[in-house]
Amino acid sequence: MAKRKYEDAIKRLEDIVSELENDDIELDDALKKFEEGVKLTKECGKQIEEAERRISVLTQDAEGNIEETPFQTDSAEEEFLNRKNSNNTDATDEEDAPF
Repeated sequence: MAKRKYEDAIKRLEDIVSELENDDIELDDALKKFEEGVKLTKECGKQIEEAERRISVLTQDAEGNIEETPFQTDSAEEEFLNRKNSNNTDATDEEDAPF
């Protein structure tokens, strides 16, 4: 299966949320859409992690020297990613998913 573009995955997630907010949706359909949303959320998270690994920030020190430093996430993001990476069970991943 070809890798879905991040923007396409986000658009699909938005569509799923909109569909789930519809009061007329049947339970089976809602569960299928929810499962798809969880998978898309994981896929997007992996793409973000991959992008962060590839990003380098160039900084300039007081003497004008340019240094390359790795991309830094804020402490809350880093804690979440570390917790997620340290526990590889599917159940935990689903609990951490935003929906």
